[in-house]
Amino acid sequence: MDFQTGHFSLFKIYEYVASHPKMHSGKTNEAKAYSNLISELINGIPTKKSGWYLWGRFNDIGWWETIYLGKAGNLSVRLYDELREECIAFWAFVYGKETASKQASKITNGKYDGAIPRCLRKTGTHFIVWISGSELIEDDIKREEKALIERYRPSYNAQRITYPEQTSATKMIIELLDLEIEKIKR
Repeated sequence: MDFQTGHFSLFKIYEYVASHPKMHSGKTNEAKAYSNLISELINGIPTKKSGWYLWGRFNDIGWWETIYLGKAGNLSVRLYDELREECIAFWAFVYGKETASKQASKITNGKYDGAIPRCLRKTGTHFIVWISGSELIEDDIKREEKALIERYRPSYNAQRITYPEQTSATKMIIELLDLEIEKIKR
């Protein structure tokens, strides 16, 4: 199985948010500019490939902290959608959770208020690290996700399985993700 890894920082998003205090939606010029920024960030992710991704940051002493770990049948589409739909986390980091929550609720007429707490859990993320693989099937993706959650202990994944099954690919996936995390610090 062939794997490809990469990462990107979210600081361009924070810079954008800092100059756009009001969250936006719909087909405004601001929404289009934000979507274009996301497209630029995910540009290196292979299209139509499955994989896993980690939202994270380095803590005060320089250790990697995984905030969220996800899986996707189409990694580039999933990350594009997640960065767009859960943008409240970025506005919350810059302007505060209460302000961002009120703005999000107003924009959506309260339709997605139940999702706001989940989005806010990603507040403070600085990087997204990803790995995609060829020839992955849904069962492989789910099985490896359990092992990766056990290894990286994301603070906001509800799922926790003690000693999940590991496959012959698990060690390679973990090593590749660890190497990608180390690349950030170079």
